[in-house]
Order: sequence, then structure tokens, then C-alpha cells
Amino acid sequence: MLPLRHRLRHERDFRTVFGKGKRRKYRFFTAVFLQHSRETSSRIGIVVGAKAAGKAFQRNRFKRQMRGVVGKFLERLPGGYDIVLIAAPPTRASQRSLEEDFRNLLQNLGGRQNHGA
Repeated sequence: MLPLRHRLRHERDFRTVFGKGKRRKYRFFTAVFLQHSRETSSRIGIVVGAKAAGKAFQRNRFKRQMRGVVGKFLERLPGGYDIVLIAAPPTRASQRSLEEDFRNLLQNLGGRQNHGA
């Protein structure tokens, strides 16, 4: 579970990120991110639509996997971003593949890279 300060929770925040944010497509998700302030913690939201994953258990599994990946790299996430991760079909991905995509996202955001994670 991600700490509350790192969760994007309100619909208005999601709308702001979707409306003003930049998009980057990766193999297993699309990231929409918006920088707001370097002094605050970055917040993450995960969206998995029915078209991307189908059944609820598949959507929930993908969200659990992504939360695990985000939690693993949370300390390397640069401050001041709101990020929405949108699952891309198909949502079947190994943990290693998701981590690789998330590392690429960190690199695009200017996060510190440490491949030993």
C-alpha cells in the first residue's frame, strides 16, 4: 500500500493531470504527469479500464503489481509530480517488465537511477 501522501485520490486531481499533463507511452502503461512543485511529494494514481483488463480480478491484479513497483521505486521518484498510470492492453506483464517501464518513466522525469534495485 502506498502512503497517503503519495496517492492521487480526488477526481479533480485526476482531471487536472489529464487536462494539463504530458503523456508518455510505455509497453504496459501510459503515464500522464504534471509537475507542480518540487517541495511536495509526488503522487501516483493508477487507472485500469475494463477494455484494458476485462474482469475485475485482472484489473485489481494489475493495480497491485503497479503499486508494488511504485513502492519499490518511491524513494527515487522526484518530488513535485502528479502521475497517472493508465494500463495498456494487454495487462499481463511480469514484475520485471513493469519495473523496467517504471525505471524508464523515472528517467524521463529526471529521477535518480540506480539499476541495482
